[in-house]
Amino acid sequence: NLADAAILGRSFSLRDLRAVKLHLGDVADGCSATVLAEALAPAVQTGLLVEHPEGSPADYGFTHDQVREFASATLTPARRRAIHIAIVDMLTADGDPPAASLSLLAHHAVAAGDTDRAARFSIAAAKAALEARAAEEVLRIVDLALPAASAAHDRMALLTAQDEALDMLRRPGDRLEGLAELAALAEALGDSHLELSVMLRRAAALRVSEEEDQAAELAREVRRVAHERGDRRAELAACLELGQDLLRS
Repeated sequence: NLADAAILGRSFSLRDLRAVKLHLGDVADGCSATVLAEALAPAVQTGLLVEHPEGSPADYGFTHDQVREFASATLTPARRRAIHIAIVDMLTADGDPPAASLSLLAHHAVAAGDTDRAARFSIAAAKAALEARAAEEVLRIVDLALPAASAAHDRMALLTAQDEALDMLRRPGDRLEGLAELAALAEALGDSHLELSVMLRRAAALRVSEEEDQAAELAREVRRVAHERGDRRAELAACLELGQDLLRS
């Protein structure tokens, strides 16, 4: 019970623990709140758990993250993945999840190895964090999700969110590093507009790095290519980027 609860988080409720165990097919008689509380009592007595006051959002909390990590490590990989999947299933049982739970869902989906839902929830969570101007949260989500994202369009969405977060944080050096993979993906997809867009992102990062001449040169190249291809959106964006250089001058 303690190990199962560890997957739920630093704090957890008996209701959620019971729901997970029932979802996994555990015997109902052994999942009542009374039975679970009795099973957790020794952990409270030894200081591994703290019992929260009645009326609190959670019933118990681990006294230290290392305790929770040790408890979860006693589970078999299969049981651990099954609990993560059960949590995702429960949180999405009523349809589209609220924005506030997207980051949590992404975490559990990644840990479950559910690549499709991991990518979907991570991208949605990153977009919600961008809208909230929570740039550091965006980077945390991308760091979690990117290693498990294999589809090109998913990696593109995550790397784009990462670039926008780094732009918010004024970290042009990190932007340029991330844009290298973004450029490679755009080329692999054969998306000419996307390639030009990435070039302009690079120009903006160079400008913030005070490499204005290189930034302007890149923007002029994008304007030229966009004009030849009839890509009006990219041409306008290039003109706006060049306008930034004129303002500097």
